Amino acid sequence: MGYVDLRSKTLTWLGEAVDAATRDGLHTRMLLLGRGWTLGAFMARTGMY
Repeated sequence: MGYVDLRSKTLTWLGEAVDAATRDGLHTRMLLLGRGWTLGAFMARTGMY
């Protein structure tokens, strides 16, 4: 579980914890990966930075 920023169809990893202002931001999303996924695999598949 962690947080990503989604802007202009680009995902950017923010980390496992963010401050309240970032968490409440319009472009911030919580990411929960399903069984069998790793963060590295998800980043490679989506092109996330």
